[in-house]
Amino acid sequence: PHYVIENGVIYNKFKTTIVGCLNGSQIDCLRIPETVSLINRNSFWNCKGIKKIVITKNVDRIGYNPFAGCENLIIESENDNFVVKNGVAYDKTLTHMLCATDKAIGKKFTVPDGITHINRGVFSGCKSLENIDFNGVTYIDKSSFTNCVGLTDIYVPDTVTYIGEWAFAYCVNLKKVSIGKNTFVDKNAFNECSAVIERRN
Repeated sequence: PHYVIENGVIYNKFKTTIVGCLNGSQIDCLRIPETVSLINRNSFWNCKGIKKIVITKNVDRIGYNPFAGCENLIIESENDNFVVKNGVAYDKTLTHMLCATDKAIGKKFTVPDGITHINRGVFSGCKSLENIDFNGVTYIDKSSFTNCVGLTDIYVPDTVTYIGEWAFAYCVNLKKVSIGKNTFVDKNAFNECSAVIERRN
């Protein structure tokens, strides 16, 4: 067989890659097997039955937010490549935000000092999030806030140079966004979102 399935988690046949997870899986704690080096993008998408995942020491790559929509999940790390603070995963240089979950983020979140990049899909599906303080962020990647239905008003600081495609798509309750004059906004960044976009001088 090309794949191995254990407790609803799908691995490649060598168990070096997590390919996906069966949506109905109920897992209290998943310790990533130590054979695994890659967690594929979107691999746990919308798996609401997983409560805790421990990133073990041999994982060296995480595809873009594999935990989008995992609203009951808390992430932990035993790995030097990834720093997890309060359930949110960052790269080891503490400049890139990699993964977040609804349970870890809650209603209000301030991006920590030093973080410049919000990576692809990080907050996707964080439905509880109502207020985000970008702090010193410079780059908001693709799909970072898709389906964040709790957001109503966003202030994007002048430090932000780029807002990626689909960044705030399907944020259906977003009413107002304030953006600096020099920030590049990619196409479809506010798709299916009726917000008034205000450009500051």
